[in-house]
Amino acid sequence: MTTITGTNTGTSAQPANPATNSVLANSDFETFIKMLTVQAQNQDPLNPMDSSDYATQLATFSGVEQQVQTNTLLNALISLNGQSQLSQLADWVGMEGQLAGHAVYDGASVTLHGQGLSFADQAEMVITSLDGTELRRLALDPAAGQVVWDGRDAAGGEVPEGAYMLRIESYVDGVLSQTQPGHSWAAISEARLGPTGVQLVLPADAVIEAALVTGLRSPGAS
Repeated sequence: MTTITGTNTGTSAQPANPATNSVLANSDFETFIKMLTVQAQNQDPLNPMDSSDYATQLATFSGVEQQVQTNTLLNALISLNGQSQLSQLADWVGMEGQLAGHAVYDGASVTLHGQGLSFADQAEMVITSLDGTELRRLALDPAAGQVVWDGRDAAGGEVPEGAYMLRIESYVDGVLSQTQPGHSWAAISEARLGPTGVQLVLPADAVIEAALVTGLRSPGAS
């Protein structure tokens, strides 16, 4: 399974410290007061604890308790937001999504879309692995705006099924003038919550972040 992620992803809120949650789950403010009382009863009478120390402990406990409650509420809001997005994207299942800068090879030829500069002498669709390794270059006719990739690399070998990256290079007088992403279409079979938000499952068990889908169409549409 390959996972397609965006170049810029937001940070997700971190869950509260498990140890802190465990302590607070089994104690409350009343229990803490009882602990202070026992502490006061059993302190050294020749070296009693200063009253300010009690206040410090009380303030510390209150602050930690409020932080844990805040984290719990924040995690609940994040979960609700994710579930809302998931519900909204449920209608995407069964549709074809336009994959910005990516293509999925599942054993069948893939039509790759995009156009270079209108005044370019030459344009090429460059196919790379997700780690950026170049696999194939295909001449792109500016008038057609698309090219078919048979799933083979420059040496003629078939690439593994999965997700790949696309870019279009435009040349003027043999000099690279512009690079922009290509795109392709792939069937969406599942929507689910992932660590960075809603993810969509594509052919060949490829998984893509929903934010990278820039268009939708009915299956088989051209």
